[in-house]
Parts: sequence; structure tokens; C-alpha cells
Amino acid sequence: MAFPEIDTSYWKTKDPDWMAARKAEWPRIQLMLKASKPSKALSAIKQYYLKGTMPDWDKFRDWDNPERHLDIFLFIWLHPSWDEAVLTPLRDAYMASDLIVVSDISQGIGNFLRWSTVMACQDYAGYEEEWGQFLYTDGHNELLFKVLMGDLSKTRYELEFIDRGLGREKVIYDLPQSNLHSIHTMGTWLCIKTMLPFNNDMLFQYDLPLDWWYQSCTKDERFFDRDVYGKGQKPLIEKALWRIHHFDTGKEGDTCRTRFVTKMRKILDERPFIKDIKTMWEKVKAGEVQVEDPWER
Repeated sequence: MAFPEIDTSYWKTKDPDWMAARKAEWPRIQLMLKASKPSKALSAIKQYYLKGTMPDWDKFRDWDNPERHLDIFLFIWLHPSWDEAVLTPLRDAYMASDLIVVSDISQGIGNFLRWSTVMACQDYAGYEEEWGQFLYTDGHNELLFKVLMGDLSKTRYELEFIDRGLGREKVIYDLPQSNLHSIHTMGTWLCIKTMLPFNNDMLFQYDLPLDWWYQSCTKDERFFDRDVYGKGQKPLIEKALWRIHHFDTGKEGDTCRTRFVTKMRKILDERPFIKDIKTMWEKVKAGEVQVEDPWER
């Protein structure tokens, strides 16, 4: 593959039914993107979505808009194939190309992670009619995470790009990390009264993203007492641990949240954490922790 030349046979442009379905779907895609992508970007993204036509990378090279156009997330998500073996080489070629700029990667992956974790853990009661504006991948978050982030054994990339025509430069890009505080986000997910499809694909329920979170957890035994930030995290994380332990899986039934809670309890029971987390978890299980309004966000 010589990026940006890609195999466009996946776009069945000569099949009228396929094209009609693709065109009918575009307004929904556009609605999700218009808050973050300017019209010039949407035009380029639309051509890729419908026909596999790549943007004019040279023309867009010096465009400083931070959101730009066909970032790495959109490049993978809007491809017609959902075959990991097809998408992974595309991701690798994108990241190895000197046509892209760093924000094409950092913004794309960052937006995907934000929407599939923090935003997917919010309760949108009363806003159900507006959820079509949220970035929803039709249940493909797990695959997209695996393709975009790799197997997590490699987190640092040396990217080469041409800096405004002045010459080739290299820059180090580190994949985003999660953090211990994300357990609070997980806890808020358990409080949602009415789950929307957008909520049901929350990323941390899946094994690889959950391991990504765990590997990013602090190893600093003084995390909670080192500074004001750490002290402020303790009650939030304690409440999240309470919710994980007390979540009524019997009432919930066999759902994504029940499966998540089962995994998290096992992780908290069996894997190493800093002493404060282990102590909080044991106190929660022993009934020694009382939380005010535990199921209110």
C-alpha cells in the first residue's frame, strides 16, 4: 500500500442499491460531525465516505484548523469494511505517512476515546431526541479501539511529516493513556436510569480497553495525599467502588453493565493496586463505607 492510494473496491460505487444506502446514511454521519468539523472538512469527509476518494493532502497540509478533515478515527470508522485484517494495515499506513500531521492522529484518537468513555457514561434523560448528535459508531467501539490503539504493546510512535514544505521532520507521538480517575467515570455509567444505544457501547466494558485503563492506573502510593488533586479524588473513587460492589446485577439482568461489573470486581479482587485502593475496596465490601445519595450523579 502506497498511502494515500488505497484499495477502493470496498466502495461499491457501481451498485445503485449500495450507493443509495450509503447516501441515505450520510446525513446521520454529518449530524454527528458538524459540531466539530467545518464545512470544508465535511465536504472532504463525505467524498471519502461515499466513494473512497481521499482528500487533497497537499492542499490541506498547511490548514491549521485543529480538527482538520479525515483524521485517523474517521479514516477507519467510515471505511466500508469491518474486517480487522483490512483496517489494521490502513491504520499503519496512515500513521507511517508523511502526508498527515500529528493532530490528524491525536485529535482523531482523542475524540474517539472521549466520546466512547466520558461522554458515553453520561445520563441523557430528557435529551433522547438529541442523542443523534452524539458520536455513535453503531456498536463498533471495541473493534475501533483495537485497530486505532493496537495491542497496547507499542505505545510510542516516531512520525515523519513534511513541515510546511521546509523539510522532513520527525516527532514522537505517544498513544493516550487512561488514569485511575476513570473509575469514577465508570461509576457514573452505573447510575444511568435509561440506557441509550450510545451508552450501551461504553468502551470500558470490553477487555482490551479495560486493561488499558488498568495499565494506566497510578503506582504512586502517595497519590491521594501528595497534593490537593489527589485528596479530591479519594471520595469520588470511593463512591465509584461502592457502586461497583453494590450494583444489583440480579435486577439488571444479563446486560453490558452486569458483565462489566463482574469483570471489575474480579480485577479489584485479584490484581495489584496501590494500598489505598485495596483498603477502600475491602472496606466497601465489609460494609464499612457509607455513601450519600450513591445512585445520584
